[in-house]
Amino acid sequence: MKTPDVQVVDPVARHQVLDPLSRLSEILSTLPVVLPFVLFDQAEQALRISNGVALVMLTLLGLGFGHYAGMRRPWLTSLVFTVLGVALVSATITLGG
Repeated sequence: MKTPDVQVVDPVARHQVLDPLSRLSEILSTLPVVLPFVLFDQAEQALRISNGVALVMLTLLGLGFGHYAGMRRPWLTSLVFTVLGVALVSATITLGG
């Protein structure tokens, strides 16, 4: 008895789903930092607002990371992220940015 030819369809590969999602997360994470440059006419004002938005995002990211990592004091992780962000912003301002 001959078995019928069955065509096996490959399931969707994992990277085919995760690649567009990673691109979307990149766009959504940079949008709040870029938005002040679209909304404000003065570039320096937009830059400072963008720096503030980035620092708030770093603070929230540190808090979320602290909770996710199971740390006893997630606010301390948030503080470290924020201090590093302030150091980077200060360095860019000092270098003329």
